[in-house]
Amino acid sequence: MEGAPGVGKSTTAGVLDGTISPSIYEGDLHIDLTNGNLSWAAICDLDFRICMMLHAADEQALFVGGVHPHDLSDSPETRYFSSIERCALVCDDSDLEERLGERSMAPNTIDTFLDVNRWYREQGAAQDITVINTSTADPDAVARRVHTWLDGAEP
Repeated sequence: MEGAPGVGKSTTAGVLDGTISPSIYEGDLHIDLTNGNLSWAAICDLDFRICMMLHAADEQALFVGGVHPHDLSDSPETRYFSSIERCALVCDDSDLEERLGERSMAPNTIDTFLDVNRWYREQGAAQDITVINTSTADPDAVARRVHTWLDGAEP
């Protein structure tokens, strides 16, 4: 489950926690430890390795994080997975600007995340990514939609 910061990934993961069979692995849990110390590509590879270890322990993983669309194909770690199903949370630009503004982000950073959010909204479905808009539903409804997606994404 991916998307730009502020679209509701962590909120949705919190609602889903304990209600789904995949283990939820939230990339934000270690981003502060790695940010500034590792490249974005290395952080993505680390995320895949952690999911791979969960899989090796016979646990299906729901990764929750800000993976950019190109990062999946660029990571050599993806070869360890028979399939990767993708779901992106998005929201309307005005909602994202408000949510990120509450986080005291710099305007140029907000612009970057607006671009990422727009890409998912406009291009995600064409890339076989399920897209769910969090502006049009409350967190419980978004979690139900993600749960439905998970049920359909299971092998």
